[in-house]
Amino acid sequence: MLDTNYIEKLTGYSGSTVESVLEGFIKFVQLELRAGNEVEIPKFGVFYPKEFGERKSRNPRTGEHLIAKARTKPRLRFFDSFEKSIQDSDSTPTTVVILN
Repeated sequence: MLDTNYIEKLTGYSGSTVESVLEGFIKFVQLELRAGNEVEIPKFGVFYPKEFGERKSRNPRTGEHLIAKARTKPRLRFFDSFEKSIQDSDSTPTTVVILN
């Protein structure tokens, strides 16, 4: 779970509101990717689905040859402007705590 204190302080919204918005955003991205759509966040990047077809595989324990089924994996492509912004030497580093 993301520590929402920074967002709370920045926006003035309560922790429960911030958590609800984040949960809603995650569910929205999941639905869009499942439908095969991209989700673009201005100044950040694009979430997109990547299709992987069936492929030959092998069980490492038994050596048995298998066919791995097709699947879709989520991907995130950051915008160049976002990548450059984290390389800025003028920006003050912040610590984000991820709680499980």
